[in-house]
Amino acid sequence: MSENLKQKLVTFLKIAFAAGILYWLVRSGKFDFNQVYEVLKNPQTTAILLILAFFNIFFASERWRVLIRSQVNKYGSMAIFKMTLMGLFFNYVMPGGVGGDIIKSVYISRNNANQKAKAILTILLDRIIGLYCMLFVAMIVMLVDIEHVLSTLTLKAVFFTMLLALIFASFVLLTLFSKRFYGLIILFFGSLPLKLQIHSFTQKIRTLIEDLAAYRNDKRSVVLALALSFASQFFAYYSFYFIAQSLGYSIITLGRILIITPIGFIVNALPITPGGVGVGQYAFHHLYEIY
Repeated sequence: MSENLKQKLVTFLKIAFAAGILYWLVRSGKFDFNQVYEVLKNPQTTAILLILAFFNIFFASERWRVLIRSQVNKYGSMAIFKMTLMGLFFNYVMPGGVGGDIIKSVYISRNNANQKAKAILTILLDRIIGLYCMLFVAMIVMLVDIEHVLSTLTLKAVFFTMLLALIFASFVLLTLFSKRFYGLIILFFGSLPLKLQIHSFTQKIRTLIEDLAAYRNDKRSVVLALALSFASQFFAYYSFYFIAQSLGYSIITLGRILIITPIGFIVNALPITPGGVGVGQYAFHHLYEIY
């Protein structure tokens, strides 16, 4: 089987899988299009949701912009906002929720031919900071509700998985800020056998860490990126809460939204189906059922 045919077959299977999950959700009554209509038929509600979506995307694009400006060419807010919108479009039409990152990396690399690695790194760090903020908020809320979390098998597994992910993200941020920690990592690479030191994979990892450490000279941008990330995600979480209240689901509190939504977003980003369609909806449904 040719590589092209194999890729087409994989894409077809992913689309079929997504369609199958959506069909099951609709047929079983777990997904009701009438409720979507109930929310969107009100012009005021739709307008509020569009405003929330705009600020969510705008603050996310600004987060990326402040990370770019300290490493490569400076861009205006509008230029980055346009690239962010293009990235979001491809997130929905390509498998998983990271297809847009590939498109953004192409555009940003094209305009920074001499600094391609650093340009692409800004996208990676943008993702890491976004993930870190999601995990941080979810962990804080889960700790407040720790008895319920540890008494439910699924939530307990999610809690420890997210805790490990948060530790890893903290490790990356520690690399950015701690000169001593960075020195220990470089010392570790220097202590490796020469064969491993000159291996292409080892050199790529070392270059990546060195580029990340360059942000240590611009801590202000990293702190600002974290603040913008919290702001962006607030609008995303509040839109979920606003929809729930519009449908009369008073049982869905903002605290529960702060736990469920980050997990749902992470699952939605997995490259299982185009745009995470079907998988994301099932994940959200299952999490809401648990609560």
